[in-house]
Amino acid sequence: MGKALHKLGLWMDDFTIKKKFYIFYVVCVLIPLIVTDSVVFLTTAKFDRERREHEMSNIASAVEYSLSSMIGNAGEIGNSIYTNRDFEEFLSKRYTNSAEYVAAYQNFLSGKLLENALGMNSMIFTLYTDNDTIVNGGRVNTLDKLRNTESYLQLNEEAKSKGLFFVYDDSSSRITRERRVIYLQRLDFYDAETEKYLKIEFDYGSMVRIIKNMNYDNEVLICEGDRILLSNGQYGSYGSEFQRLDNATIRDAYEHTISLYGTDLTIYVKPVENSFLTSIRNELPIILLLLVANVIFPFWFVQIFNRSFTKRITELSRVFKSVDSDHLIPMYDGRKCYGFEPGR
Repeated sequence: MGKALHKLGLWMDDFTIKKKFYIFYVVCVLIPLIVTDSVVFLTTAKFDRERREHEMSNIASAVEYSLSSMIGNAGEIGNSIYTNRDFEEFLSKRYTNSAEYVAAYQNFLSGKLLENALGMNSMIFTLYTDNDTIVNGGRVNTLDKLRNTESYLQLNEEAKSKGLFFVYDDSSSRITRERRVIYLQRLDFYDAETEKYLKIEFDYGSMVRIIKNMNYDNEVLICEGDRILLSNGQYGSYGSEFQRLDNATIRDAYEHTISLYGTDLTIYVKPVENSFLTSIRNELPIILLLLVANVIFPFWFVQIFNRSFTKRITELSRVFKSVDSDHLIPMYDGRKCYGFEPGR
């Protein structure tokens, strides 16, 4: 240790006093300041990142709860209809003529369970049966109206009893093509021979509004695979085909996966752009004040100290040079004697 200090001292002897002051400033002030400020900056950035992760996680959980509640209500009514014998008898009965069916249909509409289903907002309930004695219209239709739809084909292709489907136009009777959210359930609890289905169509616009009304600054994307199904941002237009997801869109986004009736959905919560930089910008006056106090002021003080010290050393050198001459230069300047109080 002593040898190292000795070598360091010899190395420092080669520098001028001004350079030595600068080295002192850099080594003893600037470098420790950079190190400590870097630690503070990185710690703050870490806490900010963890805070944003926590916020995005809460947003994803809230969106999941809202979506599950919406779909879950329909599923509960679907399960009640699935085990209801009155529905089974009405859909399976062979009617002799249209008048008999219309009378049975009017009586069927007065049922308490169907009243509750029809009274639910933002949902349209429709029953389908492979029974050619019924009359198409209202809440009951023959299976021909459902067979060629995407939700029906997908449900049977996957051999599921019920499922949730996000489709772009699910009915050939529609004039315009729109995004639709369909809950489809097979009604085969009592009779598996006759095909019967319950279809619940959600109001896509209402689902988007619910997500938007949560008033999050973060953009939320609900996706199935690479299809963007719902969003509180630019991807929520119900009149166009579902847009595709790319890696750039979800860069740094929080990801949360859920499953609803066999459909795997991923909720992406995108971070607010430049949130950390925004917080730095908001604290810019304090940062500038600390910069002046910790960097500029010490540097300015070192400059003054260096000038004063150099001046005194120069005067002292002149005094020593006058020792051998007949004319001595006094060291006392009337105030202080270069580090010593007068009279001491």
